[in-house]
Amino acid sequence: MHQHDTLDSTSMTSRFPDRIRPDPITVVPAILAALATLAAMPLLIARGWTLKVFAIPIAERFFSSDGVINPSSEVFLERLLSNLGWMLLVVACLVMAWGRLGRSLPAQLSEHLHGAISETRARGWWLPALASVLLAVLSAPYMTRGFGYDEIFTTIHFIDTASFWETLSSYKLFNNHVAYSLLARIARMVGGPSEAVLRVPALLLGMTTIVATWRVGLALVGRRAAGLAVLALACSPTMIAWSTSARGYTGLMACTSWALLAYLEILRERGRPATLQLTVALAVGAWFHLYGILVGLAIGAHLIWMTLTSPSHVSARAFRASWWSLVGAGLATFVLYMPVLPQLLYHVAQRRAGTFQPDFPITVLTELVGAVPGPLFVLISVFAAIGLASVHRLQGARASCLVAISLCPLLVLWLVIQPFDLYGRFFAYLLPPFLLLVARGLLDVTPQRSTVLAGIIFLWPMGEWLERAESTIVEEGYRGAASAVSGTAHHDLTVKLRPANAQTTIVAIGGGAELFDYYCDRPVVVPNDYISFLEVAAGAREMRCLYRPTSWQSDDHDAISLWFETHGRRFDFGNVCVYVWARTDDFAAH
Repeated sequence: MHQHDTLDSTSMTSRFPDRIRPDPITVVPAILAALATLAAMPLLIARGWTLKVFAIPIAERFFSSDGVINPSSEVFLERLLSNLGWMLLVVACLVMAWGRLGRSLPAQLSEHLHGAISETRARGWWLPALASVLLAVLSAPYMTRGFGYDEIFTTIHFIDTASFWETLSSYKLFNNHVAYSLLARIARMVGGPSEAVLRVPALLLGMTTIVATWRVGLALVGRRAAGLAVLALACSPTMIAWSTSARGYTGLMACTSWALLAYLEILRERGRPATLQLTVALAVGAWFHLYGILVGLAIGAHLIWMTLTSPSHVSARAFRASWWSLVGAGLATFVLYMPVLPQLLYHVAQRRAGTFQPDFPITVLTELVGAVPGPLFVLISVFAAIGLASVHRLQGARASCLVAISLCPLLVLWLVIQPFDLYGRFFAYLLPPFLLLVARGLLDVTPQRSTVLAGIIFLWPMGEWLERAESTIVEEGYRGAASAVSGTAHHDLTVKLRPANAQTTIVAIGGGAELFDYYCDRPVVVPNDYISFLEVAAGAREMRCLYRPTSWQSDDHDAISLWFETHGRRFDFGNVCVYVWARTDDFAAH
């Protein structure tokens, strides 16, 4: 690798050294604040005109099936414009405060920020920007799909709550990614309770992950490999899936990448900003997902290992800064989780141990590689191994932090803790460093380390990802099935049910059967046992049953599903099926 590919290289000199340039730390915030204020004025001062001239015509053109907006929708649009205007004013104030702070920063922090801006200019900011836009474009078709099980559970119990405190203090079945629930609640207040709005924070966090991955790539694998990696990250089905899900996985990805970058800068003695960044990134990452705690523990283990085995790579100053960052992150995480700590400890105590899964590392690797053919799966894994060896050769012991955050949490959970609910998606935060290693390994095996040739080869997995994304990011079927049983819509032309009437009883069974209430516009009966179901069936003329099979459903719901299989008709909607039964020969379907 050439020296100019690494973060430690000397920044490019200006092509116009005698030209006086404005200070970006003060000018850029002023411009952004002015733009935000100008955008807020029509929304606050001339809201009626903005509503009549712009908002209502756009809503009628793109969001209304009959081209007419009803009065309740107009009220919603007016409230949305008002909230957006105030939000822009708040952003303007915060940006102006940032600009004022920039003029009074301590010399060390000011120098660090100036260096970061200059470095970004010199090293091609357009690459992460292009990758971020690409991720947004590829994610757009999946933003409006119906919610899945975890998203509905999160929305009902943690987002659609009476107060912010209830969002911060509720913790059921490890399903509350607290930081994301808070962001989604704010998004709902601004844009309403639609699927796309509640997923916007995940997409923004995914774009932030790309920027953080770019910065880590400059530090570890060089500019060319970092560019390939962020473009691949934008096309990864795993990245697209979690960027379009109302869950906290992209938050954990972003925070892990920023924490890794800060830790590398501390080892290079880059100053106090990196120390604060490591503390905040680890604490907030753990707030997004409880497994983020394992990332901090892995970094701590790596720090101790380097101090014992390679003391020349860790100065006393870097050791103290890293140690205090980890302590601060631990204390901050404890404070953030204090509102849910009693419930969290209760669920930990009640959680039973799972069985040993010998193939779990392959499951995690599949999550990272994506749904690709077997030969390509092996090839990508080999490139990652070559990339790790290359980074270790060029970066020395510091590169072992990638191994630490990858293997330490995986081995602890897989071999020691063995929780009942151990899924490959819990390690989705390893995707950015994994793709950095893949890109580095690919460059190393191409003749002359040709970026163009490596990019052409990389088109193979990216093409496979894009082709298989639609089958990977599936519609679970809650929305379509709930609409079908009501007769208000149909999933496809082969399944069309007549509108439900007063004699139609809607039943829900399976794991999380109560979640069907989110999309159903009629009362849903969830039988507690088989006897109570028979009592409901005895008084019903027609029953439509919503059923999502799960491994944890009760034996009674197994028996109810068997009853419907025997006496009713079945229609499939993704992971959800609908049973229809009637006392007459007309099964209400054709």
